[in-house]
Amino acid sequence: MGSKHFSGTTPYARSWVFGSWLNCKECYDSIEADPRGYQIRKGDFRHVMLRKFPYRVVYEVEGQDVFIYRVIHVKRKPHPKYGP
Repeated sequence: MGSKHFSGTTPYARSWVFGSWLNCKECYDSIEADPRGYQIRKGDFRHVMLRKFPYRVVYEVEGQDVFIYRVIHVKRKPHPKYGP
């Protein structure tokens, strides 16, 4: 990573951003490995929690395709369509 992308930020902020990205990538990789391996929460939407941060990925499986709809903060009011 070049420093030009993070100029003016603290080392903590840079590590948080990079950690967030790694955590999302880990989550997406686990969905890709076993898309039907997570619980259906509302309708046909499945939810998986990010390991380190308080976010949930909402996705749907249709045949061989996986559609990621949202990455939601779990402390916020849930969207009526995707459920808690």
